[in-house]
Amino acid sequence: LLAGGPSLDELLPWVQRHRRNLLVIAVSRVSHSLIQAGIHPDICVSVDPYDINMNVSKEMLEFQNGTLLVNEYHLNANLLSSWGGKKVFLGKRYPWSTPLESENLPPSIGATVTNSAVTFAVESGVTHLILGGVDFCFGQAGHTHASGSAEHSLGPRPMHGDKRVETNAGMMADSIHAFLNSARSMDLQAQDALTRGCQVINPAADAMRLPHVEHLSLDAIQVEPLERPAWEIITAKLATDDGKTRIRFYKEVLGELDRVLAELRTIKALSSDALDYNRKLFDRRTQGTRSHNNTKLNSIEKKLDGKHADIINFIKHFGIRRLIPILRQNEQQEKDLEKNSQLYFQALVDTANELMDILGDARSRILSRIEEEKEQPDVQHLLNQWRHDKQPGRAIQWGHRHADVIKQLPETQQKALHAFQDSFDDSVEELNQHYLKGIESEGKLDGMNSRAREYFQCRDEEGLLGLQASLEEHRDVDQAKHYIPLVQGYLAELRGAPSEAIEAYQSTTEGPAHIEVLMRLFELHTKNHDFESALEVLKILSGISTTYTPMYADMLQATGDVNNAVEIYTDYLLNNPDDLNSMMKLGKIYHQYESTEGVEWAMNYILGKDPDNHAAKAMLSSLDQS
Repeated sequence: LLAGGPSLDELLPWVQRHRRNLLVIAVSRVSHSLIQAGIHPDICVSVDPYDINMNVSKEMLEFQNGTLLVNEYHLNANLLSSWGGKKVFLGKRYPWSTPLESENLPPSIGATVTNSAVTFAVESGVTHLILGGVDFCFGQAGHTHASGSAEHSLGPRPMHGDKRVETNAGMMADSIHAFLNSARSMDLQAQDALTRGCQVINPAADAMRLPHVEHLSLDAIQVEPLERPAWEIITAKLATDDGKTRIRFYKEVLGELDRVLAELRTIKALSSDALDYNRKLFDRRTQGTRSHNNTKLNSIEKKLDGKHADIINFIKHFGIRRLIPILRQNEQQEKDLEKNSQLYFQALVDTANELMDILGDARSRILSRIEEEKEQPDVQHLLNQWRHDKQPGRAIQWGHRHADVIKQLPETQQKALHAFQDSFDDSVEELNQHYLKGIESEGKLDGMNSRAREYFQCRDEEGLLGLQASLEEHRDVDQAKHYIPLVQGYLAELRGAPSEAIEAYQSTTEGPAHIEVLMRLFELHTKNHDFESALEVLKILSGISTTYTPMYADMLQATGDVNNAVEIYTDYLLNNPDDLNSMMKLGKIYHQYESTEGVEWAMNYILGKDPDNHAAKAMLSSLDQS
């Protein structure tokens, strides 16, 4: 089972060597990597509903001959309609209860396409499931995805992770909340798989360790020969798929849609009547007919909850957002009881209207599908439907199967059909640019100082090594080079090599990590009693920000350079007149060197700003006593 994590690159050569005796299941987004490796999967799984899935999975369309597509109902419709090969789906066909629903493999318990792929594999009877690219964490160099993906091409994203997890190799790696959610589901799936005779194995050392997923090296995995290629086994299990079969299926679905549409219309009419009876029931002007209105209302509710129960449940599930306000009402109060009933029946009316529009569109689409199967179809009708659905890929697939029909079409329609290819290419490129723009921001290094400092304070050498690897591979070399000396210095300090740390820190003379390295240099020089170097660092810091000027003045005074200390404090206070703490320090310097005039000036200044300052009063008092 091949997914998009960084460890995919490690497994692909092994898959190439053993391809003949493997069932290869791949998530759609790794299709580009598989093409580059010359691997044609037996099964491709895709479930994501978002438009961007068309962009990251577009190379999947290269596998239409010899690959089975497995999807769930929420797969992006444009991608699904662009697939011209064999396909099956997980879960239910209809979103309501119906005798037409046949038994099928269940949908996944997890939120990602990898979870769906595992569900399919286990339900299909696989006994040994080897995971590749199923990492749930970043690679040690900070990559989130395997090579060949847009994410990998944009380089490491060391600031994207907000969690730390343990890997199969016993190291720590960055991860994100979404990965961890999928990992929890995966572990539950692996636990269930074990009870059903399926061993789940992850050979990747840098993948997240999961309790029920066994870690074995590739050398320890024994591959048994298949009696015949996996694709032959798969195709022998698939139902017949030809024009007659599809038309028969379409007509069955059309009949079911018509049945539900008719029931929705009935439910809407009953609910509209119920709104009227509910209004009259609580209207003082119609109190004389209260019993009649109540009887009618009860009769409607029995019909809705009896004969129409299945579709009512469908309406409630689809229109849940309209029903939530009912929970806020107190049915012990007559006014709230009236409002509850009004909200309920109005929700049924509004949701029925919405569903009738949706199912009306679905009905038109089914009729178009039937038209696609005709020997002499109404091509203009098909063109209109494909444009309406924004599914140029379906038009392309239809064109591949009906070249003889296209030759007989007027030139205008032929051009319209050919234009779908341009439309398809343009839409995918637009999605690609939008996607790249979205993930580019994840590669920024804002906050790198804090992340590196956190690892340093926690003595997390692995974390710092990971940051260093990410920075050395980062696509923004100019940005990354400012942080590398900081990380190298932290690592040297943790290893007990202060001279190496100083050398690393001193190589940074500007940039976003400059203040951070200067603070580390100050601490290291102070520990080494190299006060001259420490003073030089504080001088540089003071020039960058006046925040550090009092520290610089304090150290000048501590090392005996009183005149410079007084001068620097004085200049600083002229620009920061409200820093009474620094004024007090200056006063103490005057006091230490018996400058009565200076002490009086400093303390009176403080009292002018803070008349109740006890320290200033005490120092003035000490002058009077001396």
